[in-house]
Amino acid sequence: TKLQIYNGALAELGETKLADLSEDRNPRYLLDDNYLRVARECLEDGFWRFAMRDVMLSSTPGFEAEFGHKYIFEKHDDWLRTSAVCVDERMKVPLMEYVDRVDRLFADVDPLYVSYVSDSDDYGMDTSRWPESFSRLVELRLAHRICMPLTNGVTMRERLEKDIARAGSNARTKDAMREPAIFYPRGSWLRSRMASF
Repeated sequence: TKLQIYNGALAELGETKLADLSEDRNPRYLLDDNYLRVARECLEDGFWRFAMRDVMLSSTPGFEAEFGHKYIFEKHDDWLRTSAVCVDERMKVPLMEYVDRVDRLFADVDPLYVSYVSDSDDYGMDTSRWPESFSRLVELRLAHRICMPLTNGVTMRERLEKDIARAGSNARTKDAMREPAIFYPRGSWLRSRMASF
């Protein structure tokens, strides 16, 4: 929960935990001010499986390109980072020729099938979906963000920077291990060897 994230950050700083999210204390105000930004920064750091959203995009009607790609596609408001752009609904055939801009995509294929990291409350910002390793990363980043205004501890801030680097690597590794096993098609050499069995 958000309260657990807050208390994890405060524990890193040696501060007293919060009883609830309405507690009238300076640490809670600092956490409130930084939470959304820190969580979104952490989400932008990887292609987290728990935050991934797959959508079909249809081109914007009435758009006629004078040059370049034929179609324009508006990104959703919760779009943080593009993971894959494909031409088929099973997301097996990647589109190699497209342009990715801040709020839109340009391509010569319509529709597009896209996978992206989402910061919506139903995907990336839903703390109930966060693995423990990602929660730990957010806790450490929050602690780092409020460390100076709360404790003025330079040494503590430096320690947190090292912990953040380790936690980020750990979270990305564990997230990658959640990927299902990929079985590559058999090559001609293996097919000919297996034909005798």
